[in-house]
Amino acid sequence: ESMLHLPHKEQDVRSLDLDFYPYPFDRRSDLADVLFVLPPEPRVEEWEEVLRLAAALGSAAGGPNFAPAVALGDTWSEAKLSDYHLIAIGRPSRNPALRQVNTQLPQPFQPGSDEIEQRIDEVVFRLPPGLSLGLVQLIASPWNETRPFLAITGTTDEGIKWATYVLTNRYWDLKGNLALIKGDQVNTADTRALTSSGVAMAVA
Repeated sequence: ESMLHLPHKEQDVRSLDLDFYPYPFDRRSDLADVLFVLPPEPRVEEWEEVLRLAAALGSAAGGPNFAPAVALGDTWSEAKLSDYHLIAIGRPSRNPALRQVNTQLPQPFQPGSDEIEQRIDEVVFRLPPGLSLGLVQLIASPWNETRPFLAITGTTDEGIKWATYVLTNRYWDLKGNLALIKGDQVNTADTRALTSSGVAMAVA
């Protein structure tokens, strides 16, 4: 009937790494602190991807109720955004939230385009034109640095489906702050920790 006690103090740990997904999005059992940001006029397939992801998060959270928030386009207030963990879904050309944070993303997109910049630090690389690619990117929310902003996007609608599939069925393959997905292939990187040699490896 002995008891072992270790003095401790509870505190929130910032985990802006895909390694820990679905945390912190599943921290509340009802997902009431999660906001899904969709394009202004979502297509049926975009709603389907959000519903798949929300169902997977709800299952991970394990609560009896289910109350995530949804915003369409740019119909939000900055005060509202600061209260939520944010998940933006869609191609940058369709989702204003992705365009707004584009320069802060680990792998930004070319302005006004769904094509990625194809640059890491000072290294420029070239991908085949028209390449279908899904991307999962994680940054601190520009509206509240203690909350995450998860971008589920791609160069095509097909790429977004690949990205959503990995988040719902293979999230243990995610690492760092950036995942590039093509079909069954998932490549990850932590762009915050790249050295000069690491950039070359990331480009490869």
